[in-house]
Formats: sequence, structure tokens, C-alpha cells
Amino acid sequence: MKAATGVNAPERKRMGMVPLFDPEEGTTILSPDGKGPGYWKGACSALYDDETGKFYLYYRIRSPRPMRGGECRIAESTDGIHFSDVWFAKKEEFSTTSIERSALVKCLDGKWRLYISYVDPADNRWRTDLLEANDPKSFRPETRRKVLTAEDINGEGVKDPVVFIIGGMYYMILSYATKPVVQDEDKL
Repeated sequence: MKAATGVNAPERKRMGMVPLFDPEEGTTILSPDGKGPGYWKGACSALYDDETGKFYLYYRIRSPRPMRGGECRIAESTDGIHFSDVWFAKKEEFSTTSIERSALVKCLDGKWRLYISYVDPADNRWRTDLLEANDPKSFRPETRRKVLTAEDINGEGVKDPVVFIIGGMYYMILSYATKPVVQDEDKL
């Protein structure tokens, strides 16, 4: 199969270029619960834990509106292909209309964190909270603590965290939405 650049994957490899991703060569890990637009499992966060010798995968389950992001789960695997769920939470546990992408992290001290993003029931804007536990099976939504809200940034939301640990420092990247600019009608 030729890539959009006109150079196929084996040729790219021979030339020392990164091969393009071919989804037909991939392995499906999780399938959606339904067929058609709006059904999917994804918004993943994955990591390998040397201590347990297991892969851990956070994912959310999405259905068409009005359900949206109704549930999130953490699964574990010894081979990175076959996963078994070890934890889940439903959107009702966050009093939200939708759970978004979240970040699963094993901290340097051995504790586990789940930076969970969801629609804030207080104002219908995205927010990110923190759950902490001794293992990925023990997160409790009722113990969550605020990390960042839309109000904190004077915007429309903060969501979809990605967390990196580099050189002993924690770095978080978040998607955010600014407030729309309202134009003064008298000046138009």
C-alpha cells in the first residue's frame, strides 16, 4: 500500500524514515459496545509497570448522545494485547454528563494517580480532578480533589490531561478552551 507521500512503508524504512501507521496492520484491543457513529472505546492512557510486570490501560466508553462518555475503566494485561478490567466508574459517580480523556500515572513514590477529566456539574464546563490510590484497582471517585477548573483559567474548560515524569519532575499537558470573544454591537 502506498502512503500519501508516494513512498510505501518498506521503502520509508529502507530510507531510514519512520514508517507510516497502517491501521489495517494493527491489532484491535477493545471493540465498541455498539455499531455506528458515536460508539467507541478510547481516549486511552497506557503504561507498563516494571514492579508488577503488567500493562495498564485507562479508557472511556462512549455511546451516541445523550449518553456520551458514560463510563471509564482501567484494565491490566501481561502481554499488552489481552486486557481484563480491574476498575470502573460511571458518570453518575461524578454527577456529570460526560467523562473525558484522563491520565493514569504511577508516581515515583509508588502511588497511583488518575487525573480525570469530566464535564463539571456546577457549570457544564470541563474540569480535571485527581484520584490517588495504592494500586489501580482502588481509585474512589468520592475522594477526588480539584486540579483545575474552567473558572480557574477564566475559560470554557480544561480537559484531556497527559502527564509525563521526566528527570524526577511531573509535567502535565491539558487541552483548554478560552471564552468566546463577545463583540460590542454598538461598535459594529
